[in-house]
Amino acid sequence: MTTLFNKYRSFGLALLLVFLALAPAIAQQMPVVFEGKIHDLGVKAEPGNTYYWKIFTDRTLKKQVTVAEAEFVNGNESAVVPVVWKKRGIYYFSVTAFGPTGCTNLKVGMLNVIPIVIEAIIAGAAQTGACEKVKLDASKSIGDIMNYEWTSMDQGGAVTRPVGSTTEFLLSPSFTGSLPADFRVKLQVTDRKGNKHSDIFTIKVDRFPVAEVYSTGKLDKDGSMIVDGTVSTGSALNYRWFTAEGKIVGPINQPKAKLNGPGIYSLEITDIHGCISTKSFKFPLEIHQIVANNDYARTSWAKDTTIIVLANDHSTVNFIPATMHVTEQPTRGGTKINPDGTITYIPHERRPGRDQFVYEVCDEVGLCASATVTIDTYDGGITAPEGFSPNGDGLNESLVFKGLIENYPKSQLYIFTRSGQLVYQNEVGYENDWGGTTIKSTMANLELVPTGTYYYVLKLGVHQIGDTNRSIKGFVYIAY
Repeated sequence: MTTLFNKYRSFGLALLLVFLALAPAIAQQMPVVFEGKIHDLGVKAEPGNTYYWKIFTDRTLKKQVTVAEAEFVNGNESAVVPVVWKKRGIYYFSVTAFGPTGCTNLKVGMLNVIPIVIEAIIAGAAQTGACEKVKLDASKSIGDIMNYEWTSMDQGGAVTRPVGSTTEFLLSPSFTGSLPADFRVKLQVTDRKGNKHSDIFTIKVDRFPVAEVYSTGKLDKDGSMIVDGTVSTGSALNYRWFTAEGKIVGPINQPKAKLNGPGIYSLEITDIHGCISTKSFKFPLEIHQIVANNDYARTSWAKDTTIIVLANDHSTVNFIPATMHVTEQPTRGGTKINPDGTITYIPHERRPGRDQFVYEVCDEVGLCASATVTIDTYDGGITAPEGFSPNGDGLNESLVFKGLIENYPKSQLYIFTRSGQLVYQNEVGYENDWGGTTIKSTMANLELVPTGTYYYVLKLGVHQIGDTNRSIKGFVYIAY
């Protein structure tokens, strides 16, 4: 954009600058745009202002243009308005700014619409198949063209002819990337005077079609079986079933077919671009199937367990771990899906029992299967006492959790009164040694707590403090 007005007057409004997209390399006194192209008229937008544009063919600003000469693309009431300049000649334009207080400001300008000297134009299909060539035609380019040069700009693309008014684009045989993908072709044209211009054309290449066949494997009473080709991938597929030994019952050009008799069968698919893929298989063997089998795990209620559920599942193609999800959640715990397709079960209840959940996983051809996982949780290897008596008789003198030191040596213990007052804590690894004494923050140091019922929280840890993310909570009675 270029400013048309170097001098201005302010009428109580912010500065109004008019700018225009200029044609490059044209040295004239007034702004120049190309015939048949869209160029913007625009002003610097000010908050609260509205704008109204007009285009004229005369200096007196009385004769407005016809749609055959110039046309606003999206209306004429915004700060920037695109205009298609349809006919060469000199044009005059005005813009009126209306301020929020009712003040107005008017500016006018002029420009020259000239014919295009040289322009590269590529015509061709913007989408193709991986097996198909696309004809690219530069014959609509503008100017006294002497030379056409074609270049494939992206790795994996190729052109059949680097010079000439036409060429063909195709996917290079050495291409190893993924599809669909976009490929760019550049055309540079040169006229008799040495002027040059370039155009870039983008072509989307669809993926190769892949024929696949699915069946439940269940035979009808007459020994026939329905097979399904809709698991194939590709764009707007046509189907053709054929066999040299068996028999196809019914139409052979539908997505599904009915097979009868053993033999080698084939499915040929053709996509919208004419690309072909064929899948041959034995009947009733080698039909695409996916099977998810039930799983079983056993764990302590104090520990999470990770189950490799795909280990006993089967598919004739690869599973997609990212599709793994739980369709029915367990009732006594939670689940977590891991990136590798495993599932971690997290017990929520501090008691033995049985729990179940159902998962679903899909494979590369989009088929999915479900299975049930059963988990038996057993005792956590720790027993909580109901009470103790630190009275100095040598019997039951401390709060002892059986199995704690052997199984959970890095546990933390917190003791509270029934009203919630903290009377004891050990955060470095409880060793079954609390004898009923208090901590400084609540009572006189080393005093014995009164006889009564207390609430405890024991956070279990094995290798590090609290690393199991499990807690035992309950009440204990202290008597002397």
